[in-house]
Amino acid sequence: MGRVICPHDKGGLNQMSLMRAHAALGIPLFLTDGPGRVWGQWVIKQVEETSTLFEADGTPRRVEFRIVLVRFDERLLSRLWRAVTA
Repeated sequence: MGRVICPHDKGGLNQMSLMRAHAALGIPLFLTDGPGRVWGQWVIKQVEETSTLFEADGTPRRVEFRIVLVRFDERLLSRLWRAVTA
């Protein structure tokens, strides 16, 4: 899935750092679309980014990124929880 963010408009550069942290930890996140429909839980497996249109201090004004998502199997977590607590 590829997208573009403009850090100076919304969220700053922390958005990319947070995505990388979630990917490193394997934390499942809810995927929602613009109207608010929830598409289940997904894990970020990979993040790639390319920064362009730099400010004088080197801060990018445009960041193109691509993430690879894998659906999180909630049933597996349920089975694991039952096995551990039995």
